Amino acid sequence: MSTILRALRLLRPILRLRWWMLALLILLGLAAALSEGFSISLIIPLLSSGAEPTQQNAKHWFLRMFSDFSGEQRVMIISICFLVGVALKNALSYAYGVLSLWLNATMSHRIRSGILDQVLNVSQLYLDSQQAGKLINTLGTETWRMASGLSTLAEMLINLCMVLIFGGLLLAISLKL
Repeated sequence: MSTILRALRLLRPILRLRWWMLALLILLGLAAALSEGFSISLIIPLLSSGAEPTQQNAKHWFLRMFSDFSGEQRVMIISICFLVGVALKNALSYAYGVLSLWLNATMSHRIRSGILDQVLNVSQLYLDSQQAGKLINTLGTETWRMASGLSTLAEMLINLCMVLIFGGLLLAISLKL
């Protein structure tokens, strides 16, 4: 982890990353994961809506939210909440995808612009001593790999947080059962 943080500190001047954008990206990914967890946890009251209404619902706080409604109303309310949760998760996932692609394109552009600026400022002797396609290959291929690696790093951070969130949700659900 310290190696990753050290590499990010070294890349910060090149990429001119705005840390609030990276934090927003991670928060959107986490919010999408939480909304998915909320939608999945609505299955418990939906499945137990046919069980003993007063005894079962009094034990679990999530089931108590829907205990004031009658059987048919409870199923309808839970289904609507489930649909809203899925729609919210998809909206958050879409916002995360748009922000992720925009950051990836911005980072790729900055890296390519920096390399192209260096290529334009080197001497003609250096350009003559290099192979014809090496600089263009570096500009096209290596910058793409760099941007892809940074987006993979952001996805890894979000996936780690999702594992922690879902692990916590599973523990919370299993302790109550």
